[in-house]
Amino acid sequence: MKQLADKRRLERRFKIGDMVYVRLQACKHISISFKPNAKLSPKYFGPYKILNKVGEVAYKVDYQ
Repeated sequence: MKQLADKRRLERRFKIGDMVYVRLQACKHISISFKPNAKLSPKYFGPYKILNKVGEVAYKVDYQ
């Protein structure tokens, strides 16, 4: 299963100042955009600017 999953994965590296879209589908964020029908709400929010790198795969973005 790991071999099949690794075939589809891409290693992504971002630089400070890049613009990225953020996926917030895993948890419901009513404060960002509330829609009566969740099926029609967008999957990605942004674009947000990367401010700095926090960890190996974690980045801090400017969301305001």
